[in-house]
Amino acid sequence: MKRLISLMIIALAAFTAMSIPGAVHADYDARDYIAAPPGTNLMLWYYRYETGHEYYSDGNKASDDFNLDMHVGIFRYVRYVGVGPFTTYLQVIAPFGNVHVDGKGVGDEDLQSSGLGDVIPAAGIFLINNPESKTYLGFTEYVSAPTGEYENSKSLNFGSNRWGFKSELGFSKGFDFGEGWAGKGWNVDLGVAVELYTDNTDYTAKSQTLEKDPLWTLDAHLSKDLTKDAFLSLDYNFHKGGETTVDGVDMKDETENHQLQLTAGYSLAPGYQLLIQYRTTLSEENGALSDRFGLRLMYAW
Repeated sequence: MKRLISLMIIALAAFTAMSIPGAVHADYDARDYIAAPPGTNLMLWYYRYETGHEYYSDGNKASDDFNLDMHVGIFRYVRYVGVGPFTTYLQVIAPFGNVHVDGKGVGDEDLQSSGLGDVIPAAGIFLINNPESKTYLGFTEYVSAPTGEYENSKSLNFGSNRWGFKSELGFSKGFDFGEGWAGKGWNVDLGVAVELYTDNTDYTAKSQTLEKDPLWTLDAHLSKDLTKDAFLSLDYNFHKGGETTVDGVDMKDETENHQLQLTAGYSLAPGYQLLIQYRTTLSEENGALSDRFGLRLMYAW
């Protein structure tokens, strides 16, 4: 039983890193891969609240006395730059927040962490950028630097104490399939990404080595304009991989989950956009079934 709890805490740490969007792992939102003109700047602020009460191991419920409570804020800046015939973009992402976990699922321990997460610089390029046909294909490389709050004596940390590299390919296509309101203003977004990690050589107070396998992500978004200022999107995310070992011992904590999200977007005023989101985890192989409520405010100039 103690080993199961220890494995759950280790897997929980990995789950927390995934849930903190400042980790390399960060699913993109609907219509994010629609290119803005070179010279455009974006300032984005995120707030996400995540909660869960059931923990799964090998696809089976390991505990229903597991209480996750996480608040995450993110600051993000994006700059679009023209380079020859291509539109490129530079980004920086800085997360912060706090997380608290307790319950019998973690041996009645009271686990918590707060502070700054790992800062992520990123750069990308649009390989296809055709506003006339509403067709876009972009590639983004994210680099997660070990700058966040980290203490090897803590089971939960907002920082990961390792480097991470996420390569993401995103496709966006706007289309109409008929006349009238119902047939116009549709958009589909599809994405695939892989994340690679260096080792954390200062894991736990014993300074063990934590290794993590690549993590794959698939994203799909189907959105519809409700008015010229508002849209609604149904979002799907799939993650697989990311199994960890500690000093060569397999933790048997591979991620495999399916998540569904509803996004409502609204242009508050010229240059301002608000997203309101609700996400639920449909199934989880190793980790917590969770629900997430999110807000994103964007200012463009």
